[in-house]
Amino acid sequence: MEIKYIGKAYAEKFQIFIAKKLVKALNIAAV
Repeated sequence: MEIKYIGKAYAEKFQIFIAKKLVKALNIAAV
């Protein structure tokens, strides 16, 4: 059960990381 919880928390952090990367890429493309 702990492994599933860690996996879920990691997935959420990873999604935030990807979202930030996308925002940066869009900002660079918009300039």
